[in-house]
Amino acid sequence: SLLSLSNLPLTSYVPFPKTALHRIHPSVKLAYILLFLVLIAKTSSIAAKLSIATFFILVQVATFPPRLWKPQVMRTLAVS
Repeated sequence: SLLSLSNLPLTSYVPFPKTALHRIHPSVKLAYILLFLVLIAKTSSIAAKLSIATFFILVQVATFPPRLWKPQVMRTLAVS
């Protein structure tokens, strides 16, 4: 399924490679996710929603290893 819980790495621990996300407090990571959800929900313009989604995708690509972000981005593009 597209949205099965096993596909969502919100609470997954990835021990390697060590990234900046490993040093960030978990509450900051949670605030990041909540900010994304609130911004998308409160924005009415499609262009603004795409801009916000693009920004967050770029942050993921810059911080996560490809084995984590690639499947998520592909599913997101398939839904779009």
